[in-house]
Amino acid sequence: SGEASGSAFRSSSNTSFSRELPGLQLALDSTSLGEFKTCPRKYYYSIILGYQPRTQSVHLSFGIGLHGGRERYDHARASGASHQEALRVALRWVLTETWNPELKRGWVSDHPMKNRLTLVRTLVWYLEQYGANDPLQTIILGNSKPAVELSFQFDSGFQSITGEAITFCGHLDRLATLNDEPYIADLKTTGS
Repeated sequence: SGEASGSAFRSSSNTSFSRELPGLQLALDSTSLGEFKTCPRKYYYSIILGYQPRTQSVHLSFGIGLHGGRERYDHARASGASHQEALRVALRWVLTETWNPELKRGWVSDHPMKNRLTLVRTLVWYLEQYGANDPLQTIILGNSKPAVELSFQFDSGFQSITGEAITFCGHLDRLATLNDEPYIADLKTTGS
């Protein structure tokens, strides 16, 4: 089993939930909706109560590693680094993040397609294939930072039974342009 954070409902510390009606989620994202579509009971335990497995899923670990490497690569490229320099930045981050200094070993996974070696190989292949000659240009925001790993939230136009606004929120991997047209670049790490 896992452990729950906080009180009986996460609403006391999580601003995604109603202050008026504990357990009523007001900020909806793809994770919450996905959990609910999979199983309402799973949604209740994981999203409402905050229970989490004791260990992180190999699929989640792999995806976080690949996204983190790509994020470091995009930041380095946006600051003027060459492809090879940015690739080194990304690899250094992934290798450091997947190293356990206490055990003096890298991330161990029993999944044949998602482990430390395949994470590094996937990152290198992906960046060689799509990073070196990427026709998309990362948008630079008004604060001079690249539009990478952006969170968003907007009012849905709906209200809950308590009268509180319901918002939609999420995360964008990267905003870029091609021929002066904006695009959302998204990296997926599914098994298929």
